[in-house]
Amino acid sequence: MIVEERVSQPKVGGGQTVRLFLKGNEDLVASLLARPEGGTVLDHAFRDWVGEKYDGTVAVQITHEPCWRADLLLQQLEGVSLPDELRQQGLDDDFIAAQFQSRLLEGPVDVVALSLQPEIAHELWQHRQAGYLLYPPPGWEQRWSPAQRRWFQEQFTPRGHITVAEFRQSFTRLVRYLKDELKAQVIVYGCASFDPDDTSHNYYQVADTLALRAHRFNLALIELSRQEGISLVDVDRLLAELGGRAHVRRVFEYSPEAYQAIGREFLRIVEDSGFFEQQALLWKLVLPQLERQFQGGSIIRWHKQEGEWVSIGDNLFDLRVEEFKRLKRLNAGQPEKLQAAETNTRDWAWLVRVVSANEGFLRKKYVAEEAYCTVEDLLAVLSAKEAEPAELDEQAVAAAPSFRVVANSLEGSI
Repeated sequence: MIVEERVSQPKVGGGQTVRLFLKGNEDLVASLLARPEGGTVLDHAFRDWVGEKYDGTVAVQITHEPCWRADLLLQQLEGVSLPDELRQQGLDDDFIAAQFQSRLLEGPVDVVALSLQPEIAHELWQHRQAGYLLYPPPGWEQRWSPAQRRWFQEQFTPRGHITVAEFRQSFTRLVRYLKDELKAQVIVYGCASFDPDDTSHNYYQVADTLALRAHRFNLALIELSRQEGISLVDVDRLLAELGGRAHVRRVFEYSPEAYQAIGREFLRIVEDSGFFEQQALLWKLVLPQLERQFQGGSIIRWHKQEGEWVSIGDNLFDLRVEEFKRLKRLNAGQPEKLQAAETNTRDWAWLVRVVSANEGFLRKKYVAEEAYCTVEDLLAVLSAKEAEPAELDEQAVAAAPSFRVVANSLEGSI
C-alpha cells in the first residue's frame, strides 16, 4: 500500500550519471526526446544538450512511459494487476495493459518528470464492482465494436474529469510517495492555458473548457509546489515569451520552437537542482555555534539512526543547553533581582532542535544521547552514498565539509 507520510526534499546531484524517468505524453516526448517533426528531426534533445554543455562528463539515462492521471498512477504503483476480463475483451491490449504496469520502481531514479495534461484532459471510468480505474483510449466509441462498447458500459461507470480539489489530494499523495520510495526530484510540466479555437469573452454558464481548466490547474500546481517542494516547468510563461499564439497549434500542442524552449527550461531546472555538480561524498556533523556565548550542551534525543537517509528539513537531534550564565548576563546591572533570578533558574535549560539543511546517509554517530558536547565537536558523519565503507578514514572525515543544519528553539523549559 502507498504510505502517506510527509517527506522532505529528495536527494540531488553529485553522480556521474543522471537517471530520468519521464512519465509523460506528447509534451515530454517532444521536448526531451529527439523525434520526427514534419519530416525533420528536432536538432537537439535533452541528452544531446547535456553532452554538449558538459563535454561528455555526465551520462544521462532516460526511461519513458505514458502518463495518466495521478489517481490512476497511484493505482498503477500500488500494483493492481490487469484484470482477466479486460484481457479477454481485447480492448486495445497495449494501451490498456500500460495502465497496469510500470518500471518506475524497478531501479534507481534521480528525476521523475510528470505532466499536468492528463489531470486536465483525461476522463476516467471506474469498474462498478471491483472499483479499479480505467482510461479508455481516445475515440473508443468509434474504435470498439458494438459488443465491446456494450460490455464496457455495463461493467464501468464514468467518473468524468477530476476536480481541482481531487487533483490536489491525489497529486499530493503521488508526490510524497515518489519522494519517499525513490528519493527522487519531481518536476512537473504545466500547460498552456491558450486555446486558439476558444474565442470566449463571457464565461457566464459556459461549459468547463480545457483552457479554463488549464488556468485553474496551473494555479493549483503552484500551490502544490509551495507545499511539497516540487519544481515546475511554467509552459504558459515560456510560450508567452516566444509570442504565444504563433506557437500553439491547438490546445496542448505546440510548435517545435516551443518544445525546444520547454526542454531547455527543464534542463535549467535540473542544473539548478545540482545534478551536474560534483558533490562531496562525506560530511561531518559538528555542534554549531548557536550564539556568541554558547559553549555546549547535551544531546537528549537523536531523531535519526545510523544507516537512515536524512532529507532537507528532517529533525536530526534535540539539544539541552544550561543557561545560568545567559540569564545572569541579562540581569546585569540589576543587583536586587540577580539573587532571585539565580534561585528561579537553577533547574532551567534551553531546548534546541537541530534540523537538516543538507541530505545524505547517516553513517556513524560519535556522541550518544545524554552525552555533553561542545562547539565544533564531531557528532556524526554522513555520506552521499549508502554503500560507503563501514570503517571511515579519520583523515577523510577531518577534511570533509560540515553538514549544514538549522537550529530552532523549542518552547518551554525543563
